[in-house]
Amino acid sequence: MRSIELSAPWQEEDEDVEVEDMDTGKSNSRTEDLTESSSDEATGKKMARRRIGGSSTSSGSIGGTTTTGRRRKTGISARERNLRRLESNERERMRMHSLNDAFEQLREVIPHIKMERKLSKIETLTLAKNYIMALTNVICEMRGEEKHYTFQDDPDDKF
Repeated sequence: MRSIELSAPWQEEDEDVEVEDMDTGKSNSRTEDLTESSSDEATGKKMARRRIGGSSTSSGSIGGTTTTGRRRKTGISARERNLRRLESNERERMRMHSLNDAFEQLREVIPHIKMERKLSKIETLTLAKNYIMALTNVICEMRGEEKHYTFQDDPDDKF
């Protein structure tokens, strides 16, 4: 006994689908003829053989592979998405590692009072900014120019 659900597109007999050529990136409209080749009674899964061609009588099967229709394409794209996500995560880890190394190097060269804990990123950037402004003022003073920056006491300044 065979039943076809309308919500399961991989079980339909003939179907026009848009197929993208992975090598060229071009889309080709082809007719996909899905024929039932085996059935698993316990799980209710239907196996189908894909044949691509202009008509259902075409004998050109793709390497004789047995697939589950569109599920295989979804599985490949899911695998591809997973691979891309893993690669993206690795790039982000490397980027953050590089950024943290740069902050550590900046902490080493910025003059500050040594504390039990390391300076936070915002503290490091604020100290670096203030240090650059102070050095700019020193250079301007040595040249006999007016100071570019004025400093105000900040009651919230902890460092």
